[in-house]
Amino acid sequence: MKIFFFYTNAKCNIRKDFFNIFHRGPDISVYKKIHLENNNLKDLSIGPFNSFAPDLRQLKIAGNRITTLPEMISYCYKLRTLRAHGNCLTELPQKHGRLFHGQLEQLSHLTLQGNLLKIIPSLE
Repeated sequence: MKIFFFYTNAKCNIRKDFFNIFHRGPDISVYKKIHLENNNLKDLSIGPFNSFAPDLRQLKIAGNRITTLPEMISYCYKLRTLRAHGNCLTELPQKHGRLFHGQLEQLSHLTLQGNLLKIIPSLE
C-alpha cells in the first residue's frame, strides 16, 4: 500500500483517500499550508480540525463532499488561499452578513465554484 502523506517544514499534503490515517495523525495547528484535495471528506469539524492555527496561510480542500466549513477558519487570520471548490457547501461561516466574521483580511484567493451555495456573504 502506498501512503501519500507528506510533511515539509510547514506544509501537510494528504492525497487520495488517506484521511483515515490523517484523522489519527498530526496536530495540524503547526502547519502553514494544508492540502486535502480529493479525499472524500465530509466534515472538517472533527478530529484534528478543531485546532486550526492563526498562522495557517493556505487551505486546499477542493474536490471533497464537505457541506459546511468550521467556524475555526474565521480565526485563521493569516489565511491567504482557501480553495473549497467542488464540494457540497450550502453556506459559509458568517456574522452580520460578513464572510468569515470579516476577520480574514489577508484572504486573496477564494474558490467556491461547484458548490450548492445560495448566498455568498460580503468579504468587507
